[in-house]
Amino acid sequence: MPVEALLLARRPEPFKNCPRCGAPFESFLRGQVARFGWFGIRKRVWAVICWSCKEIVGHEASPPVLRVVR
Repeated sequence: MPVEALLLARRPEPFKNCPRCGAPFESFLRGQVARFGWFGIRKRVWAVICWSCKEIVGHEASPPVLRVVR
């Protein structure tokens, strides 16, 4: 599982109800489906997928990567 998936799993859900099907929103494969631009990575890369309808309903930004300072 990607590290981003673990970090995004702790964030609150982006929607109360799915914008497409209207069901109570629960994310599916959060932080595991990414899109990449032709000229590098875009800021909002991770797809937001509804568990009920399995449709991409938006995109969210990557979680910040924390660095350990010793």
